[in-house]
Amino acid sequence: MKERQRDTKEYLDYCLEKYYQKLLDKYGFVLIDTQLSGMGALYSFKNDSFVFTIINDRGVIETRIKSINSGDSYFDFDTLNVLMKKLKGEINSSDKSVLRNYLTKRLNLEDESELFDREMDFIKELFDKKNFKRTEKALNEIGKERAEFLFGKQ
Repeated sequence: MKERQRDTKEYLDYCLEKYYQKLLDKYGFVLIDTQLSGMGALYSFKNDSFVFTIINDRGVIETRIKSINSGDSYFDFDTLNVLMKKLKGEINSSDKSVLRNYLTKRLNLEDESELFDREMDFIKELFDKKNFKRTEKALNEIGKERAEFLFGKQ
């Protein structure tokens, strides 16, 4: 069991270092939490705008972000990417085939980290104190749309 935990942590450390550590340093994030349990490991970081979490859940690396202004509402970069593309007019919500393509696409860690860096100012604006509630509502709607495309209407 200890061997698996070590492998889980080592893989998370590798992904963190390769894709995110320079960005986290660049944007003033500090480590606020570390967890290692069974087949999972987690690191959480915080700066003056966000909490960023990277997780290894049984070999699958996931990242998520939330505003420091919100409670427990974390969002993945796939959903955030769709919202930003909608707001920039790059996705027309009425074109269901294009929307479906974006809603069902998963970004890899390299694409996520590039998006995070490239769009940092836009993400800050979306999650700032005056916008975060509207942003979270829009992200939750996109999440529902994604679930409908992936799993059908419930």
